[in-house]
Formats: sequence, C-alpha cells, structure tokens
Amino acid sequence: ALPICIAAIGATSTLYALLICLICGFNNGFGIVIARFFGAKDYKKMRQSIAAMIKINGILLAVLMASFLLLLKPLMRVLNTPNDIWNAAYSYIAIIIWGLIAPFTYNMAASFLRAVGNSRTPLYFLILACGGNVLLDFVFVMGFHTGVWGTALATVIAQLFSATLCIGFIRRNYREVLPTREDFASNPKISKEMFTTGFSVGLMMSVFSIGSVILQSAINDLGTTIITAHTSARRLVEMLMQPLSTIGVANSTFISQNWGAGKLDRIRNAMKKVYLMEFAWAVFAMIVGLFFGKVLMVLLTGTGDPNIIANGVMNIRINCFFFFPLGILLALRLAMQAMGSKVAPVVASVIELTMKVLSTYFIIPVFGYVGASFTEPSTWVACMAFLVVAYMLQRKKLFGARC
Repeated sequence: ALPICIAAIGATSTLYALLICLICGFNNGFGIVIARFFGAKDYKKMRQSIAAMIKINGILLAVLMASFLLLLKPLMRVLNTPNDIWNAAYSYIAIIIWGLIAPFTYNMAASFLRAVGNSRTPLYFLILACGGNVLLDFVFVMGFHTGVWGTALATVIAQLFSATLCIGFIRRNYREVLPTREDFASNPKISKEMFTTGFSVGLMMSVFSIGSVILQSAINDLGTTIITAHTSARRLVEMLMQPLSTIGVANSTFISQNWGAGKLDRIRNAMKKVYLMEFAWAVFAMIVGLFFGKVLMVLLTGTGDPNIIANGVMNIRINCFFFFPLGILLALRLAMQAMGSKVAPVVASVIELTMKVLSTYFIIPVFGYVGASFTEPSTWVACMAFLVVAYMLQRKKLFGARC
C-alpha cells in the first residue's frame, strides 16, 4: 500500500537528509573558495582548489559509504524504526547509500558551475532529473511492482543522470579552467582553506540534520500513521523550502565572488534584494500551505485516511507560516560563511540541535505531533535572531577589514 511505502521511506529519510546535508555542505563550502579565486581572477589557485575539491570528495565518499553501511542497522534501531516497515526502510536507505557517488558528483559539479557564475545550468539539469525521478517511480513501482526499493533505485538513476549532464557540460564549456595533472600536486595552504571552509559549512548543515535525525526517533515512536503524515508533509514543505535554500546558496556564491574582487557595495545591495526575494517566496508558500495543503496531502499520500490528512495539513500550515524567518536564516548563515565568518553559523546550528533534542525528550512526549510540528519553526526563529545579532555585531569588522 502507498501509505506503508511512504512510511518506510520516511522512517529513514532523516539519515538520507543527513548524508545530503554533508555532501551539499562540503561542496557549497568548496564553491565559496573557488568563487573567491574566480572573482579575484587568480586562475592558478582556482585550478588548484578544484583539484583539492575532487580529492577531498573522493575521500569523503569512501568514508561516508563505509561508515553508514556498517552502522545502518544500529542507526535504524536508534531511530525506533517500526517492525512492520523495517525491511522496506532498510532496503530503501541501503540502495541510497550504495549510490552516493551520484549526489557527490552532481553537487561537486553544481558548486563549480555556481562558482563561475552559472547557477541556471545545474538547476535545469536538476529539474530534468526530478522529472525523470517521478517518471521512474511510476515505472518501477506501478509498472514493475518493485515496492520501496524501486523508488530508491529511481532516485539513484535520476541523480546519476543530472551528474552526467553537469560533468559533460563542464568538459565542453569550461575546459580552460579545469585542473591539469600539475594542479593535483599537494598545495597545503589551498587544501587547508578548502577543507576548513567545506568542513565549516558541512558541519553547520549536518548539525541541523543530526537534530532532525533525533527528532525523527520521537516521531517514529508515534506510529505508522504519524510517520506517513509527517513524511508526506515534509515532502511538500521541503519542495516549498527549496527556493529559499537556492536563493541562499546562489547569494553565497555571488558574495564570495565579490568578496574576492573587493566589491563590497554589491554585497550590501545583494543582501537587501535577497531579503525581499525570501519574503516574497515566504508569502507564496504560506498561501499554498493555507489554501492547498489538504488537496496536496491527498495527492501525495493517495489515501483518504482523515488522521493522516489532518496531521499532515497541520504540519504544512505551521511550517509555512514561519518561512520568512527561515529564509533570513538560510541567507545569513551562508552569506557569513562566504565572508569568512565561520563560527556564528555553526553556533546557530548547535542552538538548533539543542532545541530539537530538548523537544524530543520533553515536548513531543507531552504534546505529541503538535509539539513535533512546532519544533523546527521554533528553532528557525531562535537561530535567525541569533544570526541577525551576530551579523550586526560583526558587520563593521567584516566590511571594515576589506575597505
């Protein structure tokens, strides 16, 4: 049944999200450094940084695959995965882990393209891959009746498709800035800068995701019905979140380029425009959640179960109402990283992790899924407030250092 499949995917979705956050975080950080050299027109260091990115990604891929495959069953027990969906959940996440080379390759290529000012191409390829993913889901699940493992295979194939398109595009259009064999020789200073920036952004994003893993363990305790409602609601919320996140990532690359070029006025103007774009999308998302949440939940779950629909709609509406502070949070934490302020964004993520842990043990056991639904929005507001204060306190230092 479709609700059971959704629950099986949702039970381990936070593990998948943790992996993606690590991959995206590291590569977004790498992209910030590459964009800085690109903005400064230092193409030798740019090629060396790209070579360092490829080497570090290779090591990360091997470490993450090995560690997650070895620890997968213990992690699923920590998540309190229900017995009735255990096997399906395990097959889904295991296939995803075996296919990690696909998101690694795509995010590495996409970060490079954004760093050189081409944000549209990786987005177009990603849209194509998403469409292909949906089509393959129908083929495998509805046509071949594969069940949950078919959806995992569809995801990996779609990711490989987008990665292949990106690599082919780069080889055809940016060959002159690609690293040569000499560029792969160790450059300790560049390698250190790449790793520390990548690690800083990766840590920032993974700490956020670790909190979601802990939160998922409490949600899994609420039963299969709640897991199904939460997973479906999260799918819609994450789709609506994506533009907020994309604006923040694109802005960080733009800021890094101009930071390298010393064009501070462009950075100030960009931040103002980003806040306006985040606000506009937040209003749109709120309208979608309020007026179309129920219809979309029925479409996503394929069920008329009133408990699933009601809980999912509640989660969607609560989250969408807090999208503007989320947008500010996403924009500020990456912008500050791009300007070399690495500590405050990580501290904000630690605040978020702490709040999710407290909710897992003290809020959700008392208030149930209502408490779970309010947890993340509460962390967005708290972390946004912290980063706004941190940014205002550091603004003079950040900009004054480059004047």
